[in-house]
Amino acid sequence: MMVLVRDVADDPTQVRIYCKGAPESVLPLCQDTYDPQFTPRYFQPEEQLDMLTTQISNQMAQRGHKVLTYAFRQMAKEDLKYIMNNTKTSRALNSKMRFAAT
Repeated sequence: MMVLVRDVADDPTQVRIYCKGAPESVLPLCQDTYDPQFTPRYFQPEEQLDMLTTQISNQMAQRGHKVLTYAFRQMAKEDLKYIMNNTKTSRALNSKMRFAAT
């Protein structure tokens, strides 16, 4: 899994954390996703399981496709500084992600 932290272009107080990796590693980190109107919504664990077993395993991986999942999270720079200095970094950064795509 790869994690990248970038400044948010239109808000200097915020950073965005991007995560890319195997679906079985990234999906459990995601707490929300988007609905068809691109509005954030809760990402049900049952949906994640269905995505892993049906869409990814059966439709993509069996055809020999390399499957990657992308997620992100936005947070205040001050929160990021606190996490980097006071917690187990990877667990704190890689939680509450928003599923973006597979």
